[in-house]
Amino acid sequence: MGLEIREAVITDVEDIIEFEKDCFEHPWGEQSIFGELINNKSFYIVFYEGEDVIAFGGYQDIVGQGHITTMGVREDKRGFGYGKKLLSLIVEHAFRKNIKEMTLEVRESNITAINLYESMGFKIYGKRKNYYADNHEDAYIMWRFDI
Repeated sequence: MGLEIREAVITDVEDIIEFEKDCFEHPWGEQSIFGELINNKSFYIVFYEGEDVIAFGGYQDIVGQGHITTMGVREDKRGFGYGKKLLSLIVEHAFRKNIKEMTLEVRESNITAINLYESMGFKIYGKRKNYYADNHEDAYIMWRFDI
């Protein structure tokens, strides 16, 4: 099975919904995914292995700043560099769109993701208390100012 990496499009919605259910405890719903894919200020990338989505993520351009809204790799595909490749592609796209800085929120307990973001130049600049509705976990606010 080959790996296909490309911009996510509307016809990917059902596959992304299944990916989200497998990847996240609290997945995005169909309306959220659809809304992001039709938003001309958003950009999302999908990695397919055969018929299955194994990674998905992207960002919104909010007044010239990139806000990474979601990013994930299917659990059985973690540790193979897909997360780093996905983040690199997101940052490269933002650079081409003349976005100079990017931000994201990440669970305080998600050390793997924090390490990935730090390896790509993001730094913790703050915290959002009780950010996650499911367990009221705090989120770190991370920024990269040199895209």
